Amino acid sequence: MNVLQTDTDVAWLASPYPLLKTHFANHSLVVQLDSPLVNAGVIYVQNAREGSGAAWLLQELARRVHLFMWHPEAVAEVVPWAKPPFFANADEQTIMNDVLISSIADEVTYAGSTAHWEIKRGSSKSVKWDTTREKHQYDAMMMRVKSSGRPLPGSAATEQQLAATLCPLARKRSQLGDWFPLHVASTPNRTAVPSSYAAAPGWMFAHYPADAGSWQASGHSAEQGPLCVPPTPAVMQQQQQQQQGGEAAAADRRPPFVMMHMAGIRTGAWHRRALLRAHGWWHPEADALMAAEAGWNTRRPLLRVAWDDGAAGTLPALSPVELETLVANLLALSLLSERSAVVPDTECPAPGSAVAKQWKAFGGSVPRLARIHQGGVGSSLPAERCSWTPPVADDCLRLQFVTAAEHAAARRDAPLPARAEMERCAAAATASASLSLPAAAQAKLNNGFEHRGRALQSFQRGAALAAALLPGGAADAADPLLAPLLRLLECHAHAPELVLTPALLAPLGASPRDLAARPLLRHPALAISGTGASKQDVQDATCIEELLTPGPVAAAAAY
Repeated sequence: MNVLQTDTDVAWLASPYPLLKTHFANHSLVVQLDSPLVNAGVIYVQNAREGSGAAWLLQELARRVHLFMWHPEAVAEVVPWAKPPFFANADEQTIMNDVLISSIADEVTYAGSTAHWEIKRGSSKSVKWDTTREKHQYDAMMMRVKSSGRPLPGSAATEQQLAATLCPLARKRSQLGDWFPLHVASTPNRTAVPSSYAAAPGWMFAHYPADAGSWQASGHSAEQGPLCVPPTPAVMQQQQQQQQGGEAAAADRRPPFVMMHMAGIRTGAWHRRALLRAHGWWHPEADALMAAEAGWNTRRPLLRVAWDDGAAGTLPALSPVELETLVANLLALSLLSERSAVVPDTECPAPGSAVAKQWKAFGGSVPRLARIHQGGVGSSLPAERCSWTPPVADDCLRLQFVTAAEHAAARRDAPLPARAEMERCAAAATASASLSLPAAAQAKLNNGFEHRGRALQSFQRGAALAAALLPGGAADAADPLLAPLLRLLECHAHAPELVLTPALLAPLGASPRDLAARPLLRHPALAISGTGASKQDVQDATCIEELLTPGPVAAAAAY
């Protein structure tokens, strides 16, 4: 039986099997590269026969994980100087590296995964790692591992599969990987069934963002060029003809890598999910359990924004404050009108521009603008664009919204409302009644002293701070544009998708750019606390406030 083990923070951009069965066909283990040797999150096992080094490696990996997980006292048997209580590291990646080193060097070691971790996290912190026998053994074995490696040879079959699977690069893919013989470690006078391990190169199993080039999760990586070579004008014309004829343009859909692993993103699983969603790599079906737990409604009609009539795609490059304000207002409008916001992608800031410098300084150590380079992977969106990602906080990472990539993949663009409908809804939005909020929206807002008091108590944790943040106590103070906008959305409630275009907003004396200029609600986290607000609404409102006023909100949360 052949097995492909993969982490869940992995995006498969092409089928790995054509290359696994040609270029890597003679090797029992194909694993993603990482430090010191491999990443245990992506492993392919084929033809690992009993008695082979590959079979021993897998059995030994499972044995050690279970041993240290359930019997921490076993550390003393393999690391004599370790002191109880033991840390007993059971992490499969560090253990797999030790077992792989053991199999290649034909000598058993517990140095990297067990001994070193007893010093780092256990009760042996006083031990100097560089003076231990295990460290000296580890260094000597790594030298033997390095000398055991052999380059994987190329072939006509490999070149054919690379050309069919991956897009062309500016330079030929010269690194084809390395392979290493495997042994049943420390078993003298025994001839093992021949087997080997192949280190998959970056074009096979890539790391995000280290191998991503211009796919990097950064709004200030515009200096990097695209990974794939842009097609020539003749090829582009041929592709257009194919698309017009209903054929898929295969050359456009070839990615630079077979697989992209988010292991390099150290800001949590939710942020990895956000980046996967921004690229259009996340499967909505994976959210089924969370949607049921959080009460997400994935069937709500959509709300989008466009700077120009008839152009609901990518927006121009916006500053951090402008884009955060726009997203916050879209989320607030969607929440109060029972819609789902489609957060727009933007053009990436020009290198060295004032906007690029603002994004570079924004968000601290976590870049908030993901630079997307799809290489034309079957999408109606531009090949290069920048996608907004939420702040790294639970309330924000669990926001209910739709990314531009997800919207484009669904191919559900809705026609603009008919002229008669636009005129009728414009009249409803500008009538005297439009000064009041629709009943459904009003029910979600704090509509009484009791609700407001609870919101202030839970969110601000003190009357003094509340007074400082809310002069006059106007918790739900709203921009004059909010009520007419909600009346407009109420009139178009039957539309499965509504785009806020200049033509739609002109009768209100507004434009889509106004949504990036000022907040529609002064303090959403306090305002959206009425009886009609769901748990998800309240959670989203907390994030909306963070987008609008990150400084005060952060101070309030720590009060």
